[in-house]
Amino acid sequence: LKLPPLDVDAAVSDDGSVQSVKLTGNDKLSAQLSPKGGEMAFEISAGSLALPFVPALNLSDFGMKGTANRTGITSAEFDGRAYDGVISGTARIQWGASWSAEGEVRARAVKIAVFAPALVSEGKVDGRATYAMRGSAPGQLYESARMQGEFKIDKGVLGSFDLTRA
Repeated sequence: LKLPPLDVDAAVSDDGSVQSVKLTGNDKLSAQLSPKGGEMAFEISAGSLALPFVPALNLSDFGMKGTANRTGITSAEFDGRAYDGVISGTARIQWGASWSAEGEVRARAVKIAVFAPALVSEGKVDGRATYAMRGSAPGQLYESARMQGEFKIDKGVLGSFDLTRA
């Protein structure tokens, strides 16, 4: 993964062990890391974040909390704004010889026309789904993405939909 330039501020104890690390960068990027046994607890926030494994999704006002170890991260909660709504959920990302990402995603008041412009010209969608992705690199995870869930479109308007052909 390509990381942006970061400023690092680390607190080290008398015995040389790391107590905490704070990372800051452009676009309100801030991360707080704290060792917790064999894991690292983290809390990240950013003004915007382009997800490396979902190319079309850029979240603004992004936040994520969880833990990381040598094989991956587990996030109990992430959220951000996209398409005039909120996208939130959980994530478990594993790396090594292959990469995987799985969890639950929730959408609240997201513009539906972004996802299906030929079918729906306006309206908002609320939904919840589980997702799973696998690949040999982060950029390839999206190619195998699978989602299963339910959604509701509020005040949707059909657009560019030919009923006679349907």
